[in-house]
Amino acid sequence: MSDFEVRNIKSLQAEGAAGSARINRRGEVVVVPWHIQLALDGQGYAAGAGSVTTPYTLGNTVIDLTQPEFLLRVPSGYVVIPLSIQVVFEVTGGALADVMATVATGDPGDGTSTVADKLPTTLGKNIGSTPASLARQLVTAALTLSNQTEFWRSGDPLDIDAAAGAKVVHEWSALTHPGVPVIYGPGALTVHQVCATSGTGHIQVVFAEFSASEIRS
Repeated sequence: MSDFEVRNIKSLQAEGAAGSARINRRGEVVVVPWHIQLALDGQGYAAGAGSVTTPYTLGNTVIDLTQPEFLLRVPSGYVVIPLSIQVVFEVTGGALADVMATVATGDPGDGTSTVADKLPTTLGKNIGSTPASLARQLVTAALTLSNQTEFWRSGDPLDIDAAAGAKVVHEWSALTHPGVPVIYGPGALTVHQVCATSGTGHIQVVFAEFSASEIRS
């Protein structure tokens, strides 16, 4: 077995070839942040519901666990790790705003979407390619979700249409929140966005997708 070797140069390595780690002039090991390497490898994806220019009207006035505003359906043979979730309220009509994200096991089905789906697209390498996981928005028919587990909740009691300091943007990040979920397909990621009156908003989700063999044998 060879010793661990580091060098003070940037050296390109062929795929699968043995190589040296890199250090800087101070002798510190240079490490690429994991989420940056995922983008370089073409395994980071973005998907969402609604947009800044075309927000959607929220589908529910209270959270319905079987009818998410955003669904990521992870097929068998794949694993997904969410990296960030951003939920934005544009109008709430003066009502309490609630946000929730969950993971579940089993194939949830597609449900029924009231607007056109947005296919997830790659961030970084192979821009425009799509993952195996499928995204749905504004699901109105009940999904089949097993072992559904909430991992994030947020909200604001202030009227964002009038009150200064009201929280308009709600964000979850794997870099700042403990307990990052790992979704083994078949499974699902759901994001729920509601307010007690008819509101509008949009959701953006960034996630990494792997083949199951990359994660476990």
